[in-house]
Amino acid sequence: MATTPRPTRVERWDVVCADHGHEGPTYALAGGTTTYGRLLGKTPRNEFAEFEALDHDVYEEVKQLVLQRRGGASGHSRCLTQVLGVACDRAPSGYRYDFTSQRWCPVCGTSNLRECGPVIRGEGAASRIQIDVVDIPLVTHREWAQLSQAEKRKRLRQALREADCLP
Repeated sequence: MATTPRPTRVERWDVVCADHGHEGPTYALAGGTTTYGRLLGKTPRNEFAEFEALDHDVYEEVKQLVLQRRGGASGHSRCLTQVLGVACDRAPSGYRYDFTSQRWCPVCGTSNLRECGPVIRGEGAASRIQIDVVDIPLVTHREWAQLSQAEKRKRLRQALREADCLP
């Protein structure tokens, strides 16, 4: 679950599904440096939620657990974004939010895309990526907060294993 949606500036991206030819939009956070510390979670069912990671206790907790579990291995930030969804409540569809740059067809949910790119408006020097304002909720962490430290480590270890992030 997530909080009540709030207006969020996003870049609109067009997606064309390679499996069925579906076409539709998906989004990326807009704003350049104003997106620092903000992550957009997505699901194969075209659901979105934002994680404001900067100074967020859950983000710091997961980050520390990833660092402890992975030891001196490189690639911590890649692994962190791959497993962050285990600390977030599920989307209404039941999927976990994915905080990587993975994109899916907004109709059928396949990740097999023929095309995927930002919508450009205007020409030449006047061209810009189309910015939309969509209502996106913040993720919540109710389930994570109920877990013991041992349960959190177990879930995280499983997620790191599935993401091929254990040395």
